[in-house]
Formats: sequence, C-alpha cells, structure tokens
Amino acid sequence: MVKTISKILSVVFHPLVMPSLGLLMIYNSGTYVSMLSTEAERIIFLIVAVGTFLLPLSLIPVFIYTRMVSTVEMKDRSERFFPLLITSALFYIDYFVLRSLMVPRIIQLFILAATLSVVLTSLINIKWKISAHMVGIGGVIGALLAMSFRLLADISVFLIISVVIAGLLGFARLSLNAHKPSEVYGGLGLGFFTNMLLLIFF
Repeated sequence: MVKTISKILSVVFHPLVMPSLGLLMIYNSGTYVSMLSTEAERIIFLIVAVGTFLLPLSLIPVFIYTRMVSTVEMKDRSERFFPLLITSALFYIDYFVLRSLMVPRIIQLFILAATLSVVLTSLINIKWKISAHMVGIGGVIGALLAMSFRLLADISVFLIISVVIAGLLGFARLSLNAHKPSEVYGGLGLGFFTNMLLLIFF
C-alpha cells in the first residue's frame, strides 16, 4: 500500500509538473502578476506547459527507443545526463519565448531558475544521483519564498502546501528506495537555493 501511494505521489508531483504548478501559484499570489488578463494567463500557461512538460514528456519514448534510457524511471544515474541536458535546452527555449513576449519578470526568472536547476542536476548526476523530484519541489518553495521577500506577498498558504508536498514526496522517494536521504535533502536544497537566490537578486 505504501509503495503504491509513493508511486502515485512520484507521478503526480513529477519534476516536469513543477514549473506549471509553480506558475499557477504565482498567478494566485496577490502580486502584480494577478492583474494579468485571463487570456494572457492562458497563453503563458500554455507556453510553460508545452515547453517544460509536454515536449520533454514526449521525448521519453524516443529516449527508450534509442536505448538512451532503459526505463521511464531512469533508475540508473548514468542514463540521466543527456535526457536532463536536452530537457534543460527545452526549458531555456521556453524562457527565451517568454522573454521575447515580455511576460512579467518574475515568471521569466522562475523558468530561468528551473532551467538552471535542471542543468545543475544533470551535471551533479554525473557523480551523484541527486533527486530531481526534490529539486523540482524545492524550486517551487524557493521561488515562493523569494516572492514573499521581493514583492512583500502573503503567500503563506502556498508555502505550507508546497512544504507538505515536499515532505510527502521525500517520503515517497525514500520508501521506493529511489534515493538515499542525502540525495533527497541535496535535491531539495539545490532547487530551493537556485530559485530563491535567482528570484531575489536578479
């Protein structure tokens, strides 16, 4: 039962879902971003969802067919480098499109931070199997905390929700023996600090 729940949590809160989830929270943050029109919100969300979720997800069968990876889970650390690198390229293209459309700066920085997080994850995975799941949710927490400081936004509810998700996800990854505790905490820290520092200082 625990294994089943852990697998469900790992799928529902997959790293590729985090940019879209974070964007929804930013939309409802009560900051200037909340003043976007419904049409603008939909267009931006579509761009983010396609570039950071649908396109990377659609490449997984290609990775398997070309034997770049053996399974969808990519359990072997050595299999993760190129898929992560390709994913980071798609993330950067997404950031470039958002920047060219002059969407709110905080959204641009959020996607740029996600891009940098994926690049760092791919490099670290050469030697250490850091948890990409925790990098993703750590990034959302870091971005929200940075927004609360930079824009004086009261987003405590979203922060609490994100921390709860992080706890559940960390438990899930450990219960599935997908990672060691150090890899879980390392992933959380990487995502958190990358997003928080980038959104605060840039």
